[in-house]
Amino acid sequence: MFCLDFITSFAAHHVLVSFAPESIASDSRFQYSAACLAGLTSAIVLYPFDLVRKATVPSNQTTFAMSTIPFATCYLGIYFVNRDAESVPSRVKWAVVSSVVGVAVELPFDAAKWGMFRNASRVTTSAVMTTVLRVPLAVGLLLAYDQFGIGIRKSAETQIQWHASDILRNTTNSE
Repeated sequence: MFCLDFITSFAAHHVLVSFAPESIASDSRFQYSAACLAGLTSAIVLYPFDLVRKATVPSNQTTFAMSTIPFATCYLGIYFVNRDAESVPSRVKWAVVSSVVGVAVELPFDAAKWGMFRNASRVTTSAVMTTVLRVPLAVGLLLAYDQFGIGIRKSAETQIQWHASDILRNTTNSE
């Protein structure tokens, strides 16, 4: 998964989770489904523009980013099902766990990565090392995305509380 895959997966996930009622959004099945759909959406949206895969994947294989789907499912699903939004250590722990699992699940399906290293003397070692190097990036991006989402929710709650108190103040003044 490359940087644009992260961004489009985050955007799709945010849209799916934002419009879901809280009773549904808190269900783990919904979280994993939303994560899977975010990966699928990212792969579909980026397919026509995926020049890296078109350049590295052998011509007899598809250049569709199938690896993005299992990656996003594990990456976003594991994280949002397990993390405690109020605890920074919990968020960091689950970001690391979900990133490691995500890149491990993605690797067998990543035709672009295998294609890039097909002429290397140690194909598997090169592919695994490249994958491991992406874990810190994945952790940082996931924590940033979660912080962004937490900030939006807190901002919305503050605005709603402000409006509610304003309405109550106006109704008591008019009596």
